Amino acid sequence: MKPTYPMHISGARIKRQTATRIAWLVTVFLIVGCASGGNSDVGSYFMTPGLNDTRAQAIVVGMTPAQVEAAIGKPHQRVRFGNLNATAWDYRYTDTWGYITEFAVMIGDNGRVVGTVSARALADDR
Repeated sequence: MKPTYPMHISGARIKRQTATRIAWLVTVFLIVGCASGGNSDVGSYFMTPGLNDTRAQAIVVGMTPAQVEAAIGKPHQRVRFGNLNATAWDYRYTDTWGYITEFAVMIGDNGRVVGTVSARALADDR
């Protein structure tokens, strides 16, 4: 019995299908990014207005969440770390050298800053 599906798919057909899938994915990501209105929780790019190295370094252990918010603003996202008994408040800014920097303020379950983490973002994270 002869199979009813094609035995050979041309390279041109594979390229067209791949191009169509890539175009579809790009369209979906653009729609999601534009619809988010700056909310990084859905993958758009967010920078914290006015945040810089000096202001980030002013955040110290023991501060309250209200003090952090007054000093550097609201985080663009909050991530809970149950194993650390803390929630990371995430910010993003351009450092003194022009690099995009991810900055997290760790707020402990005691309602105080227990630490901060700062790292330059990878180029692909933009």
